[in-house]
Amino acid sequence: MKEKIKKFGLPWICLFIVYFVCFLVVAATIIRHVINTTEEITLTTYITPIFGLASLFVAMVTIRYNAVTNKEKNALDFVKEFKEKEIHDAMVEIYKTRRKYKNKTNNRLNRKDISPYCEKAAAISQDDIKVIIPAEKKLELAEQIDLLTEEMKYTSSPSAKSKIRGKISSLQKKLNDSNELEQICKFRSALIKVLNLMERCANGVRYGLYDEGLIYNSYGTQFIEIYELAFSFIKRRQDDEDKLFINAEWLAVKWTLQKEIQEDKPTFMTNQKRAIQHANEGLKSHLKAPDKSKLEPLLNNLQKLKFPR
Repeated sequence: MKEKIKKFGLPWICLFIVYFVCFLVVAATIIRHVINTTEEITLTTYITPIFGLASLFVAMVTIRYNAVTNKEKNALDFVKEFKEKEIHDAMVEIYKTRRKYKNKTNNRLNRKDISPYCEKAAAISQDDIKVIIPAEKKLELAEQIDLLTEEMKYTSSPSAKSKIRGKISSLQKKLNDSNELEQICKFRSALIKVLNLMERCANGVRYGLYDEGLIYNSYGTQFIEIYELAFSFIKRRQDDEDKLFINAEWLAVKWTLQKEIQEDKPTFMTNQKRAIQHANEGLKSHLKAPDKSKLEPLLNNLQKLKFPR
């Protein structure tokens, strides 16, 4: 019942109650007037206000129903957008980085270790990006390293070998620095794409454009995990622009609290699995000894779990 009230909206329910009270008052006034009057009664005099109130009620229900339907449609559109290739690839890149910093003991993200990496990604400037070596130049550097390695094999002089080793080391460092920076830039680009999408989602939830429950049940865990990973990145960027990703942060923290509160309670999924198991057992019993009356409670139980909590 609470879920239905929440879904429909408490202000609207209050408005319908006020409308119903007004309707009863108008109806009571008309009935009293009909009883007490001695004049000839004109039917249209009473039908017009009643039909007017009935039309108003139908309009209110239609507006509210359309609003709820639109919220669900917008949420489904957002879920589809999350599955698009560009966002999917960005998510793959983020989770690839996340795996590197996961604690192998408890399988949780080690925020202390990933923080410097995220701060480095947040601090990258256009000048840093210029340091990245193009693919063609990388091949040239790799060829130079191979040639120098071959040359060193046929050099007998220790000083000449030392010089060649120094050149190889310098070229290798240049190549490694470029590869590392390129990887950080990829991670940064992927994170910004997903955080921008999360920001738009959070705005939609705040202003009632999206069905929050539908998105939470589809991508709530990913939102929480990405916020946990991007915490240092967000804070570093907010040093320059304090309102950046503020809505995404609000929604991620809200859902984190929601998840923590529900953690000790039997989850919706647990209850659903249990209900499905009982229903399957009931169907097996029914096939052996048909008794439709025993199936009714099982159906009602599944019906109660129609909407995720």
